[in-house]
Amino acid sequence: MSTRTQQSIWLYVVLGVVFWFSGAMIVRLLGEAVFTPGNPLLILVFIATIPLGRVFLWIAQRIGKLPDKAVFAPMVMMTQVAIMLDGIAITWFPQLYGDTPTHVMLGAAVILWGGGVGLVIAWIMSKTQITVD
Repeated sequence: MSTRTQQSIWLYVVLGVVFWFSGAMIVRLLGEAVFTPGNPLLILVFIATIPLGRVFLWIAQRIGKLPDKAVFAPMVMMTQVAIMLDGIAITWFPQLYGDTPTHVMLGAAVILWGGGVGLVIAWIMSKTQITVD
């Protein structure tokens, strides 16, 4: 494995940690004002993951100097890290997300959803070539 490849792997692992932690802190900050069953604001948080996912992907693209067609594999790596951290946090550090099991569950659900959204965005970007004449 080349040094460049190893550096790229570590870059996307670190970005996965940073993006997951950012999501966890958003969940913590919004708290039970949003993360309660039946709360109409909850759908807005799910919708907000779409532009936020695109921003996270844009940051990764700029730092990694990636063209659109090369974003999917790094996004898979970042999402894999985030999902693993989500599992660890839910199991051993649920207070990171919130104070009640419902808050933790709904917050983790948004983070998992956001990872899926990011994967879809990256897949679309990697398959779509937009040319401007």
